Amino acid sequence: MWPKRTTAQANILTTKYMRKFALDRAVQIMTLVVFGLLSSPSQSLADSLIEADRDFELLNYSKAISTYKELAANGNARAELRIAEMYRDGLGVAQDIDASVRWLQQSAKHGNSKAQGDLGGIYAVGKLLPRDLKKAFFLIEMAAKAGDIVAQVDLGWAYMSDYLEMPPNYKLAMEWSLKAANQGEGEGASNVGLLCENGWGVPVNYSEAAKWYKKAIEYGATSAQAAFHLADLYEKGKGVEVDIEKAKVFFQYAIDSRDDEYMDQAIIRLRFIQDAPRLKELDDVKYPEQMPRRNKIPHYRHFDING
Repeated sequence: MWPKRTTAQANILTTKYMRKFALDRAVQIMTLVVFGLLSSPSQSLADSLIEADRDFELLNYSKAISTYKELAANGNARAELRIAEMYRDGLGVAQDIDASVRWLQQSAKHGNSKAQGDLGGIYAVGKLLPRDLKKAFFLIEMAAKAGDIVAQVDLGWAYMSDYLEMPPNYKLAMEWSLKAANQGEGEGASNVGLLCENGWGVPVNYSEAAKWYKKAIEYGATSAQAAFHLADLYEKGKGVEVDIEKAKVFFQYAIDSRDDEYMDQAIIRLRFIQDAPRLKELDDVKYPEQMPRRNKIPHYRHFDING
């Protein structure tokens, strides 16, 4: 669900947008045309989309979706995507997941790369539509090649895991993960770290892995993957100096991320560190193992409902 704003925040935004609207209009129109967000370069369509986006930002959802639907009647893929998101989240309309998916399919059909990547994720998950891994790969690859960053992460992950049940191709996994990471995508950076740490397609390099895990956290990755593995490196002194306090911080970060895949193991590892002074004299203490390679659907697949 999109974050709610207070009345005061909305008033500030109103002033901001009214002041900037005239000055920014030409720049916004050119941006929309260059990035293929308009089905035609007409002035009126550009203005309508800008105004709909402004209404959406100001939480005037009913007016926004009305304008988006007018644009969608002309095959505007950007408007169709926003309508899909509004039906998904119940903004300006009653929540309707089936309608949301139909609008998403229309947007993807009309060439919106984000919609294509999202639809590919839905086919991979198999909850909102029947699972179809061939369609999932086709759409995700198309979106990735068109520049959708999340799709690039998805494609890299597909090549290094069982996400789409394909044979691993670590060279392509690194290529797509790096492409996303170099644009500031945290999940892409985390996956680069995982490739370096495990020696998948490249020589094992713990210091390089630590570098990319740190970048992932700096970029704002919300998963526990980077935090968990970085904590592990700090605890064991692999690629970095041993630093138990930093290990504790990053294990806690992994726990706070509420990622079921890593949370339980992070709790075990954090407790182990905290108990280490008491346990170190015992010869038979079994060290908790590091998490195995993941093969689940990426948690950040951003369109699907509840996973």
